[in-house]
Amino acid sequence: MSGTRPELFHWFLFPLALVVYAAISGLLGWMEEAVLAVFTALVTAAHVHYGVCVGRQLSEHLNIYIFSLKKRAQE
Repeated sequence: MSGTRPELFHWFLFPLALVVYAAISGLLGWMEEAVLAVFTALVTAAHVHYGVCVGRQLSEHLNIYIFSLKKRAQE
């Protein structure tokens, strides 16, 4: 397709490894579920943000609305 290569490791893996290590080693104690829930919410928000940005860029590039195939009015 475009000849680009993906990253070997996504940067989300490093904080995930820290959270998992802290959970397995017992450093989190009773806060384990809360920390995992917060981390999950942050990662989900980051993925939604990424999807919205990609959708906007594609709609501008293709000159269409995101959830429609109608062309935009020329400016």
